[in-house]
Amino acid sequence: MKNRVYLVEGKFVPKYAPCEQITGVSYESLQELSKKASADTVKDMWIRQLMVCPGMSSDRAQKVANRFPSMAAMMLQYSEVSDAEADCLLNLVVPEINRRVSAQLRKFFNSAIPASHRS
Repeated sequence: MKNRVYLVEGKFVPKYAPCEQITGVSYESLQELSKKASADTVKDMWIRQLMVCPGMSSDRAQKVANRFPSMAAMMLQYSEVSDAEADCLLNLVVPEINRRVSAQLRKFFNSAIPASHRS
């Protein structure tokens, strides 16, 4: 694209397009509408973390969170069993979790822990 310079003689008065006012929800109203009804609890956040895992539904995550109130509680349980038992641990303590999801969950959380911290 080439640059062009135009010579304007006389007084230049720019012509602007007519303005239209856009109406809608005010910023303050939008902020008020987007506020959370209540603060998230640790359990709520734990359930969200669980639901990131493949095969974990909201209902299953709720059942795991009822049995293990935090990630630390679940990891403590994992540290007390052998590797062979770890894949089916959740299946044993939370019957609604099948073996496949139990193994995936163990793999998911085990990958987040450095090898030096695993038993």
